[in-house]
Amino acid sequence: MSSSIQPDTLARMENDLPRSAGLLPSALDFDVIGYGCTSAATVIGSDRVAQQVNKVFPRAKVTDPLAAIIAAGHSLGVTRLGFITPYIPDVSIR
Repeated sequence: MSSSIQPDTLARMENDLPRSAGLLPSALDFDVIGYGCTSAATVIGSDRVAQQVNKVFPRAKVTDPLAAIIAAGHSLGVTRLGFITPYIPDVSIR
């Protein structure tokens, strides 16, 4: 695993998602599982994040910061949004 925040290192997190989800207690029937990495969710995509987590917990709804801000924007009728990010332009532009 790399500590560098670059699009390629963030994209590689996709392959780790099922193994990471597998660390959660399998006896619990989760309704929702949240993935808390905004930059990786942006690079991987919310749909792919959900697909990877659902390999381990197929009934759980999956959310991430990107999906949450999009849902909140739709709910609030937001048409223009500004944001601040600590990431390099190659990550933030997505």
